[in-house]
Amino acid sequence: DLGDAPRAIEHMTRSLGLSEEINDSSMMARTLGNIGVIYAGQQDTANAMDYYQRRLIIAKALGQKDILAEVLMNMAIIQSEGKRYEGALALYERSIAVSREIAYPRNEVLCLFGLSYLRFHQGDLPGALAHDLDALELAQKIGDRSLEGDGFSAVASDYQAMGDMEQALAYGQRAMALAREGWNAYNIRNAAQVLYEVQKARGKVEEALAMHELYI
Repeated sequence: DLGDAPRAIEHMTRSLGLSEEINDSSMMARTLGNIGVIYAGQQDTANAMDYYQRRLIIAKALGQKDILAEVLMNMAIIQSEGKRYEGALALYERSIAVSREIAYPRNEVLCLFGLSYLRFHQGDLPGALAHDLDALELAQKIGDRSLEGDGFSAVASDYQAMGDMEQALAYGQRAMALAREGWNAYNIRNAAQVLYEVQKARGKVEEALAMHELYI
C-alpha cells in the first residue's frame, strides 16, 4: 500500500533481511522489486534505481529472464520520466530484446507504450504513433483485451495531438466500445478522457460533457 510508504518499506526491509539470512534469492529479488516500486511511486528515483539494479543482478544470476525484462522496463520508465531519453531508449530496447527471446509479448507491449511516451515527449508524434500501433497490433495478437483497450486509447491520443480528429474519434470510440464490452473501469476511464478531449476539440459540447462525467 503506497498510502503508507514508510511503513511498507520498513516491513519489506525486514522481509529482505530475512530472505538474506536464509539465502532465498527468489524472495530477495521479489522484495527488492517491491521496494523499488514503492520508491518509484514516491518519486525517489535514486533509491528506486538502486533497488532495481540489485534485483537485476539477482535475476541475471538466477537466469530469470522474465524478471530481467521487467526490471529493465521499470528502469527505463524512471529514466524516461526523468527526461533521460537516451538511457531510457537503451533500456527499453534491451527489455524488448529479452522479451522476444523468451516469448514474453505482454512485456513487449508495455515497452512499446513506453517508447511511444518517450517519442511523444521528444516531439516525434509520428514515431509515437508508430510505436502505439505496434503495441495495439501485438495486444490484439495475444488477446489481451485490457492492453488492446490501452492501445486504442493511446492511438486516439496520438491522432488528437497530430490534429487528425476523425481518426482520433474512431480509435477513441473503439477503445470505449471494447472497455464497455468487458466492463473494464480502468479502460472506460482512459477512453472517456481521450474522447472528452477529442469531442471538445471538435466543438461537440454535449458529447464532451458526457465523456467528462465518465472519467472525473
